Amino acid sequence: MRNTQGLGAPYRWLGEAFSLCGRSWGTVLGGSALLVAVAVAPTVLQMLLQVALPGLGTWMQVLTTVLGLVLMPPALGGFFRMLQALDQRQPAGSGEVLSLYSEAPVAQRLILCNLLFAIGTLLAMIALVYAVGGQALLDYLQKLAAIKPGATAADLPAIPPGTLTVVGLLLLIALFVTTAQQLAAAQIALGRGQVLGASGDGVIATLRSSGGLLLFYLPVLLVGMIVTIVAAVVAAVAATALALVSASLAAALVGLGVLALLVPLYALMLAFFYRAWIALLAPAPSADAATPPPPPHQIAV
Repeated sequence: MRNTQGLGAPYRWLGEAFSLCGRSWGTVLGGSALLVAVAVAPTVLQMLLQVALPGLGTWMQVLTTVLGLVLMPPALGGFFRMLQALDQRQPAGSGEVLSLYSEAPVAQRLILCNLLFAIGTLLAMIALVYAVGGQALLDYLQKLAAIKPGATAADLPAIPPGTLTVVGLLLLIALFVTTAQQLAAAQIALGRGQVLGASGDGVIATLRSSGGLLLFYLPVLLVGMIVTIVAAVVAAVAATALALVSASLAAALVGLGVLALLVPLYALMLAFFYRAWIALLAPAPSADAATPPPPPHQIAV
């Protein structure tokens, strides 16, 4: 494992991610589209099951959650494989995203790593909410979870004091956990690491780069909040206008617009984590590999 790359390293990784995506943008966006399709597949299946088998209820949610935990990690690993091939200027196609489904040992390690981080994240967030927000915030979250579809603003419970602070801390922690998780996934997919070792590598590398990541993620959160608010307003206006023609058409077009935004976002985000893995965890090239062998000795005739 290498030392931290300096406080400005995440901005350099972002620049390298832009460069990598721009070099082979068609392949990268195609792979990202496949990745988004895998990500939304459980949700689509849930919607279809709600129509076909409305009585499944909780079992349907459990099924789609398990599918998400199983389907997504190998696709992420395949995306990292594709990025590595493009970065090394080797031939690679968008279909590389699905390649790890045929490599059962690697796919299983990626799934277990994802499950490990999911459990750890859930426990950490519950502890933080209870420690900072107290029982009032837990009660608020329980009331939110109990709200049925179609509820109005009047049905929403009052926000307890300190909630915004807790939400900000949760978002920041989520970014750090995501960084560690993606570094661990790249370590498994590219470095052929094992679950616990790769997970530890990801956590340690993230902690050692925490200063630079904090200086990077704070403005990212601010920009992300502004973009989200603007996008939500635009989507609401567009949906209202389209609903005058057809409510189904409005929902479909807004959904397609969200997916269109996710494709480049996924591509850039994972390219960023790939370049972070290169800087922090990838094996350094050996001196023998970096220095070409001397030419063979020739005897003059």
